[in-house]
Amino acid sequence: MREDILDEVEKEKKPSLINRGHKVHGLFQMLLSGFFLYQDVYLWYRYESCDTCLWLLMYPTWMLLFFIVISGYGAFTGFIVFRRQLTPWRGYLRLLVLLGIGVIVDFLFNL
Repeated sequence: MREDILDEVEKEKKPSLINRGHKVHGLFQMLLSGFFLYQDVYLWYRYESCDTCLWLLMYPTWMLLFFIVISGYGAFTGFIVFRRQLTPWRGYLRLLVLLGIGVIVDFLFNL
């Protein structure tokens, strides 16, 4: 009887594919948002540090900061998915909404 209970407890402790799925999806979302964050911060750095560069189109500073905040929130969403407080699909939906907001702001700037 006691061995059956111990076997059930051991089965519950083993990580399943569903538990690993949250970690994989959360890590992927954090890496994707981190890549966008790196690109935006690097572009802002290049704008501020390079006086001899000739840019065909320059984003205003407020727009770059807006993109940096959006990317940071996307990385935070990935962290929430990683901690299993949000489902992966809702995390991807949030990232898609953030991407849509960024595209709309970029489109309105380039009119």
